Amino acid sequence: RRLLMAHPKHLKLEEKETLRTWLEENPELKKQWVALQKFRDIYCAKSYKKAQKALEDWCSH
Repeated sequence: RRLLMAHPKHLKLEEKETLRTWLEENPELKKQWVALQKFRDIYCAKSYKKAQKALEDWCSH
């Protein structure tokens, strides 16, 4: 579960490889993981305009 919830930049190389395998083997899981990463982009946006753009991207996903 931690591998799915952690930001990719906080994962060790071995953990990234495990996550990549899981996502390749399960397209629905990959879809949800990508949605989480895009949602994280909204939260981490440095400005209102960037957050708005990230939200639009997330909604169109």
